[in-house]
Amino acid sequence: MEKDNERVLRIINEDKTTEEVEVIVEFRFKDPKDQFIVYTKNEKCGEGNVIVYISKVDLKESLPTLLNVSDEEYERVINALHEMIALN
Repeated sequence: MEKDNERVLRIINEDKTTEEVEVIVEFRFKDPKDQFIVYTKNEKCGEGNVIVYISKVDLKESLPTLLNVSDEEYERVINALHEMIALN
């Protein structure tokens, strides 16, 4: 779903409630199973920065499922984001 140049994704939480989040970027590493999404709910932390979330995307089910990332996956995603920013 697109909303004024924003990619909006509707997610279903474990408690079956839904919410819309803004997709910042999604990408894969070499292994096609390693698909990740970085998104925000446009919440602000105490310092006023926007909070972002990183999830692994599981495509095994009929609907894609967002999974928690391991510490190692988190570091890989953060490093990839730093590289993307450095290239711009």
